[in-house]
Amino acid sequence: MALSKKVYASLACASVIACTWMMTCEAAFAQTSGAAVSPDANPDIIVTANKREESINRVGLTIKAIGAEDLNRRQIRDLQDVAQAVPSLSFSQTEQSTPVYTLRGIGFYDTSLASYPTVSVYVDQAPLPFPTLTALTAFDLERIEVLKGPQGILFGNNATGGAINYIAAKPTSEFSAGGSLSYGRFSTVAANGFASGPLSSNLLARASFNLTKGSGYQISATRSKDRNGAPDTLAGRVLLTWTPTERLKVDINLNGWRDRTEPMAGQYVVFMPTFAPTPVNGPFIPNATSSNRVADWSQDFPPSADNRLYQAVARADYDLTDEIALTSLTSYIDYKHDQVPEGDGLPQHRIDFDYNRGYVKSFSQEVRIADNVNPVFRWLIGANYSHDRVYEDNFVDFRDATTGNNPAFIGWKGNGFYARQRMSNYAVFANGEYSLGSITLKAGARYTEARRRTYNCVYSPYDPALSGLNDPEPVFFTDLSNLLTGANQPVPGPRECYNILPDTLLLGPYIKSLNQNNLSWRFGIDWRVTDQTLLYFNLAKGYKAGGFPTLSGTGTAFAPVTQESVLSYEGGIKTQSFDRRLSINLAGFYFDYTNKQLRSKTVDPIFGAIDALVNIPKSSIKGIELEVQARPLAGLTLGGALTYLDATIDRFTGVAVNGVSATFDGSPIPYTPKWQIGSSVNYTIPISETAKLFVGGQLTHRSATNSVIGSPKQYTIPSYTLVDLQAGVELEDGRYTIMAWGKNVTDEFYLTNVVSSVNDGIGRYTGRPATYGVTISFHY
Repeated sequence: MALSKKVYASLACASVIACTWMMTCEAAFAQTSGAAVSPDANPDIIVTANKREESINRVGLTIKAIGAEDLNRRQIRDLQDVAQAVPSLSFSQTEQSTPVYTLRGIGFYDTSLASYPTVSVYVDQAPLPFPTLTALTAFDLERIEVLKGPQGILFGNNATGGAINYIAAKPTSEFSAGGSLSYGRFSTVAANGFASGPLSSNLLARASFNLTKGSGYQISATRSKDRNGAPDTLAGRVLLTWTPTERLKVDINLNGWRDRTEPMAGQYVVFMPTFAPTPVNGPFIPNATSSNRVADWSQDFPPSADNRLYQAVARADYDLTDEIALTSLTSYIDYKHDQVPEGDGLPQHRIDFDYNRGYVKSFSQEVRIADNVNPVFRWLIGANYSHDRVYEDNFVDFRDATTGNNPAFIGWKGNGFYARQRMSNYAVFANGEYSLGSITLKAGARYTEARRRTYNCVYSPYDPALSGLNDPEPVFFTDLSNLLTGANQPVPGPRECYNILPDTLLLGPYIKSLNQNNLSWRFGIDWRVTDQTLLYFNLAKGYKAGGFPTLSGTGTAFAPVTQESVLSYEGGIKTQSFDRRLSINLAGFYFDYTNKQLRSKTVDPIFGAIDALVNIPKSSIKGIELEVQARPLAGLTLGGALTYLDATIDRFTGVAVNGVSATFDGSPIPYTPKWQIGSSVNYTIPISETAKLFVGGQLTHRSATNSVIGSPKQYTIPSYTLVDLQAGVELEDGRYTIMAWGKNVTDEFYLTNVVSSVNDGIGRYTGRPATYGVTISFHY
């Protein structure tokens, strides 16, 4: 294994050096010609990957930046849209509408509110620590930065795959305002707007909003007039920038949103009974469809949601000297979760959620001191603290499943389960860059202590005195526990825990703690071959914290996963030529993945294969990324990006999705398509002195992948290709815009996930159908 790593790293470096040689010659020719930079050159994008502003082409790191114009024209409104615009980023839909995103093959599939991701998300560097909190952040933005590879030094734990930073549009020193109104398919109306300007000589403000309202696009397979999936969102943000002195600047970000969008229903595709079939099952299962719109859901508990978030962020920057600055960043989030997701894609109750509710309360504080001005030695040291409290409560109805109709469990109709989790994280970090002419040496480290405590409970909401044949499940577990232990425990009352604990076999809540620490580090070297060509190599190690699941099961299912780590080797080149009309970024990487966290299966002695979190001891990811942007003619921009992944489990013996123990050495890692390709074309042509016509299009392709380990055929996510188009007119030098747009214009049928559960079957989630509309916008 060690030899193969060295060989791969050598090949990656050799290919990068060869490309450097060829492209540097072209760059040198362009520069010696003495011509000024062309007005049609690719723009110099400013990013904050190192927590300071600098040109994207001078950062020795693979970064994808999406600017405001692309965000608006491509109708990018959430992380699913972002994933379509970034080939190495994947999005997966889950049963409980918890988004899962995977970057360069590194991701963590779990539906729990309290699960930390592997790709951390931020708004102006303030964390959104759980995936559910990211739902409605993509509005009134200056850009989105996607940083690839472990980012643990500056962005903390839980960034083994990378980090996504939303950069909000900032208050302006002069008054400006703008907005847009869209009308699209499924009677969808979307409106947004902003106003910005000075409130006094040292106080600037910006206020913005975004709302969406529409009809459902999903059609019930058994009730042709029923619809689901109607969007209903409202979001707002207020930014204040106060500069009381020349050395002190204070930024305040107050934002919030409300989401009443109906959760997506899945398609039920394969009947796989947990127990012998009974008459209530088989005949009611619809045939699988090849439509993005057809699905099904229960009439008793139709999908609904009423989720909301409030966030307050305060940032203070104080210049201690002309070179050294002190920064404090404080964030608090209050999130309420209240929804009824559709669990099985059937009108029956095979596995339906009567409710899925909870809350997140998150506080974080970072203090850092940095010298970002010194041209020779730039450094940063800091400390970070975060505390999260998460509560999640579910009730699952499975009265029509084989579990509830098996003679051994006759009358079982469902159960509730909840978890209260507290997480505290403490960290200190340092980063430095030392320049020696054209060479820059980089090093950084972060020490983290992560503490988590959980209280898991499986319960019945019913009074045991009235349960009888209506709900015999608590009685069953009480009798079983008493039989195994010789105890004489009473039947638990409403919302009292009847978990069988793994240590004692008695009933009660599962209460455990998980305390771990780690040291993330990074070493790197940048070589600026010419002013337009950068060669870089990074060696980094990052960690994701361990955690507990939120699920229904017996004691062993609640066992935690320990922290995972990724050792990353990456070499790359960034080069521009032909007066910056051509930009090429190429990177090769190798990830040595230890204790990868995975939601898989364990064998329960009563219920068979049930969900559990497990660690995969060893796996690896090899990959290459290429991004090209060219402006061969005035007004014409061509773009292309390609990601190749070879993501493999190297060593793991566990339980397959069918409950059978197996060895998975050599199996692909789930949710890692081998090929991810994107291309774009945009053309703008003047049609008068103050008006321009523009047209654009994007193509995205993902090769096939699998949603579970072992790659069983039923869990294949097939390859797909999506096409988006835009065309419009800008009037009065961009003050007014009228645009027609379409997304997935070919109405490609594609899947974002295939899932299984303990009860009887396989379901899948489709991508969005073709949508199109018209947008009118103004800016002054």
